[in-house]
Amino acid sequence: MLAKVQDWLRDDLPARLANLEKWRPFMEDGVVYAHGRDKQMRPILHINLKKLGEAELDNESMLGLTDYVYSHLTFNAMVPGSIEQCIVIYDCADISLSDVPVSAIRAMVPHGTVAWKTRNTMAFYINVPWLARALFALL
Repeated sequence: MLAKVQDWLRDDLPARLANLEKWRPFMEDGVVYAHGRDKQMRPILHINLKKLGEAELDNESMLGLTDYVYSHLTFNAMVPGSIEQCIVIYDCADISLSDVPVSAIRAMVPHGTVAWKTRNTMAFYINVPWLARALFALL
């Protein structure tokens, strides 16, 4: 596992971060943004799922955006040995179950376990539609 992470850091991450201007509109439009810190000083990352779905990114672009955001947080908002995790808030306002980018999530989960393992300490879902809440209540 450690060898995979080292290979990814050496080979894949610089290529994904080569064109930083590509990801700037997503930050400026409010798709993904940092929203302060919690009381343990961990950065809070806010992801608007409605705007993310409207962007209609393919899987490779979704991974590139994820790598950009997490590398930015890691290198600019975290302190090695002290602050090494962040909190993620997923805003589900005005989103339906059919708007959820399932293929992008399927691509991001294995990538995140290799590339950004243990970076998320907590995830919160806000403004969840009533149908999704009812489905989770049944489980």
